[in-house]
Amino acid sequence: MLAGGHGTSEPCLDAKYSLLMSKVGSSYKAFVQTALPGHWKALPGEMVRKQVAMTDRYQTWVDLCAQLFGGLDICAIKVLHSSNGSNYIIDVMDSTMPLLGESPTEEQQLIADLVLARLERVLSHPQAPPGQSCLEYILDCNGN
Repeated sequence: MLAGGHGTSEPCLDAKYSLLMSKVGSSYKAFVQTALPGHWKALPGEMVRKQVAMTDRYQTWVDLCAQLFGGLDICAIKVLHSSNGSNYIIDVMDSTMPLLGESPTEEQQLIADLVLARLERVLSHPQAPPGQSCLEYILDCNGN
């Protein structure tokens, strides 16, 4: 280590596949991703992605990760499933997550609906006007 720095190391995982799970509002999706044969370090174009059932276990993982960051409405997690059967959450994404559906249009609509619902909820409760400042109160007391 240079300059007395610190470092860590982690074991290399022999991953069979990865799982990518997303949440947009109350809509959840799960996908299994596998690398094409011969591509040990798979790039997006070298991956086969297949939608799978969103199990209660997967949904719990996504919900717990969302809660860690204040209750995210839009998020995704990436999980490695190792050859020994263990699962490892290796990434938690906020609204910068990739859109995973067959067509991004569906998820874009879900995001738009979520934003509109949030705006309507906020705007439907009129804000109370700000109270008088001390100076305004003093001026009113003096008959001005």
